[in-house]
Amino acid sequence: MPLNADGFRGTIFLRKGKYSIYGNLYLHTSGVVLRGAGHTDNPENSTILVGTGVRPQQGTLLTIGNPKKLSETLYHSTTIQPVFKTKITNEIIPVGQQSFTVEHADLLKIGDRILIEHECSELWLKAINYGATDTDQPWKIGDHPIIYDRNVTKIDGNKIFIDAPVFYTLDQKRATTNVYLYPKNLSVVEHVGIENIRFESAYQHATDEDHLENLVLFRLVKNAWARHCTAAHFIRAGFQVEYSKQVTIQKCNAIDPISKIEGGRRYNFDLEQGSQLILVKDCYARNGRHHYISDGKSTSSGNVFLNCISDAAYAMSEAHRHWTTGLLFDGHQEINVRKDGKQLLALFNRGSYGASHGWSCAHCVAWNIDLGIGRATIQQPPTAQNYCIGCQGVINNKGTFTHPLGYIEGANKKGLFPKSLYEAQLGGRSK
Repeated sequence: MPLNADGFRGTIFLRKGKYSIYGNLYLHTSGVVLRGAGHTDNPENSTILVGTGVRPQQGTLLTIGNPKKLSETLYHSTTIQPVFKTKITNEIIPVGQQSFTVEHADLLKIGDRILIEHECSELWLKAINYGATDTDQPWKIGDHPIIYDRNVTKIDGNKIFIDAPVFYTLDQKRATTNVYLYPKNLSVVEHVGIENIRFESAYQHATDEDHLENLVLFRLVKNAWARHCTAAHFIRAGFQVEYSKQVTIQKCNAIDPISKIEGGRRYNFDLEQGSQLILVKDCYARNGRHHYISDGKSTSSGNVFLNCISDAAYAMSEAHRHWTTGLLFDGHQEINVRKDGKQLLALFNRGSYGASHGWSCAHCVAWNIDLGIGRATIQQPPTAQNYCIGCQGVINNKGTFTHPLGYIEGANKKGLFPKSLYEAQLGGRSK
C-alpha cells in the first residue's frame, strides 16, 4: 500500500506453522511490518521460519534494509566523498555536548541528517598511545575516525544543534572535526519492524558450521524494531545491526548457537559498524560467547543494553574493539555462571586480541549490573574514562592487559538510586 501520514504501508501477517526457507528474505521497503503468530518452538501457536541454506551463499536468513554487504569504512569521508563538508570551529566540544559552531552552516537546514567526523590523526593516536595495543600492531592514521550520526534540530547563525550528544570530547588540537551531509546515495529504510516470529537455522550436529551465520540483520535502517522474536541455532548472531540509527530490539531471545566455540562466533546480540543510538531492552541470550556486544569500532556509539539476561555465557559481554563510545550496560544480569570469577563484562583494553583491538571503549558505563560469582573488568583509557556504578560481582581491572582501574562506585552495595540510569535520563528528557 502507499505510505500513510505516519510513514507506514501495512503489515504482512504470517499464520502459525513452520516454514522452511532455502535462501534469503529481505524486508527492503519503508513502512512495512512483518508479524507472526508467536515465537515459541511450537508451530501450533507460533510462526517458525527455518533457514535451510548454507553459508556463505545464504549467510543471513532475514535482512531488514539494504541487501548489499557494506564496507567497514562506509561512513569515512575519504570513502564517501561528501558533497558538503564544513569544519567545526569550537576548540573543544565536551563529551555530552549537543551544539557547536561550524565554518559554513548556510547549506544546512533543520532536519538534515549529518555525520560528524573526528579524524584519526597522529596527535590523537599519540594521546591514546596508538590504541595501547601492547604486543600487537599500533593503530594507524586514518584507521579509526570517530563518527557520530546525527540530525540537525536547530540552527542559529553558524551554530547548529543536534538530536543527541557526542560521547567523547572532541579536541581540535589533536584532530580536526568536520561535519558533512549524510550521503544521499545511501538508501535508508525507515519504519520497519518484525514481531512475534521465531527464526531458526537448520543444522546437522552440535559444532556444524555449514548453515546460516546470522538470522536477523538490520542494515541501513532508521526508526525500526524487533519485538517478541526468537533467534535460535545461528553461527554468529541472532540479531545484528550495522549502519543503522534508532533501532529497538525488545523482549527478544537469541539462544543456543550451533558452531565451534571460537572467535568470531556466538555474538547473540551484535551491534556492528555504524550502530548508533540502538536500544536492546528486556532481552535474553543463552549459550553464546559474547552475548551482548558492541563490535562496531569508532563508528558505533550511544548504544544501550537495558535489563537484559545473559545465561551460561562462554565469554564476556563487552565493547569489543577500536574505541566504541557511550555504551551503557544497565540492569544487566548474568545467570548460570560457568565458573567462579569468570570475566563476564568488560570495558577495557583488549590489547593484541583479534586485529589490534586495543582500547575497546571510552566513556562507557556499567550501571547496576549483577554478575553473581562472575567478574567485570573496568579500565580507564587515556583522555577518557569508563564507569562501573552500583554493580554486584568481582569488580577490578585485571584483564589480560594491565591498565589503570576505571571509576568504580558502590560495588556490591545494595540500594542504588536511580535503579536505572537510562530510565532516569529518559524521564528527565521528557520533562
